[in-house]
Amino acid sequence: MQKLQSLKLGYVQEPIEKAAFVHLFEVETKTIVEWFADCWNKADGKSITSPANFSFHDYDPCYDLHKDKWISDGDKWNDLIMFLSFFKIKNTYQCSI
Repeated sequence: MQKLQSLKLGYVQEPIEKAAFVHLFEVETKTIVEWFADCWNKADGKSITSPANFSFHDYDPCYDLHKDKWISDGDKWNDLIMFLSFFKIKNTYQCSI
């Protein structure tokens, strides 16, 4: 297996295997997202009508907190554009009455 360069942990350097690193990243990601989504739901976050996503910096997939599923970065922006378009139409209509 391909080895990553030594990972500095304080003064200790341990070589780790790529598969182990990837597995650890996946477990951490899943754990943090589940925790955040649970807090979001307990705080009645779904009552907010605007799109709400959780993602890590420089990480393409993001978690859609309303739909409880992973989506791509492109889907996130499409949802936001649709929301803003609806918001603009809705507010324009309300102002013209």
